[in-house]
Amino acid sequence: MALGVETGARTFDALSASDVRPQPRGEAIAGFEAGYALSKRWGVAVSGRFGGAWFDFSNGGGASGKIEDDSWSVRAFFDRHVRMAEGRGLRFGLGYQYGEARSWVKNFVPVGVLSRYEGPHAFMSGGAFRSGVAQSLGSRCELSAELEESVYNAHATDPRIGNKYDWLGRAFSATVGIRVVLIRGREE
Repeated sequence: MALGVETGARTFDALSASDVRPQPRGEAIAGFEAGYALSKRWGVAVSGRFGGAWFDFSNGGGASGKIEDDSWSVRAFFDRHVRMAEGRGLRFGLGYQYGEARSWVKNFVPVGVLSRYEGPHAFMSGGAFRSGVAQSLGSRCELSAELEESVYNAHATDPRIGNKYDWLGRAFSATVGIRVVLIRGREE
C-alpha cells in the first residue's frame, strides 16, 4: 500500500458565472492517492483532487468584483507498472472519475451595494488515461510526475436563471508528487 500527495495544474471544459457555453478553464490542483500493488506489474489506486481559480476585477468607475471557481473529483485507476533501471518506473493507467465544479461572483459598486450570486453547478463523469514516471528517493519514498487526459459527460444548472446545460468535455492535467510506500503488498 502506498499513500501519495500531488500538486499541479489542470485545464478542463467547464461553465463559470456568466458563461453561455463551456469554456476551457485552468486551475491549480492538489490531490491525494492510496494505491495497492496487485502484483509486480499491476496495481489499483483511488484518489481525490481539489482545484480552484479566481479572477479579481476593477474598472475606472469604481466597480470591482471577484469570480471564484472551485472543483473536486474522486477517481479510481487500474494501473500497469513497468520497472526500469533500479529505482525508476513507469505507470500507465485507465480509470473512472466523478467530479463537480461550482462558481461564485461577488460584485461591489461605488454606492456600497454588494451583490453575490452562485454560478452554474456542474456534475462531470467519465473515463481517464494517465501516464507517469517515478524515481525512488529511498527504500520507502518516491518522486512522481504524471500526465492525465480525460473525457467526460457533464451536466450543469445555473441556479440564478434556471438554465440547464449538457456537454461532452475534456480535461488535461500535469502533476508532481511524493509517494510513501507503507506496505509492499504483492509487489515483492
